[in-house]
Amino acid sequence: MKVVCNSTPIISLATIGRIDLLSQLFGMIYIPQAVYHELKSKKAPGHQEVDAPCFQVKEI
Repeated sequence: MKVVCNSTPIISLATIGRIDLLSQLFGMIYIPQAVYHELKSKKAPGHQEVDAPCFQVKEI
């Protein structure tokens, strides 16, 4: 199953330390470039996690 994710679930799950749920449920998670840049620019929870191999940045 292909899954595209916005920043809200990434930030929410990273905040509670359960970002691993995304990869457990879906395997590969695609995120738009804008989401990647949003997380990296704010250094919000999840900004380091999006560099994991299970996240793939795609241009929309």
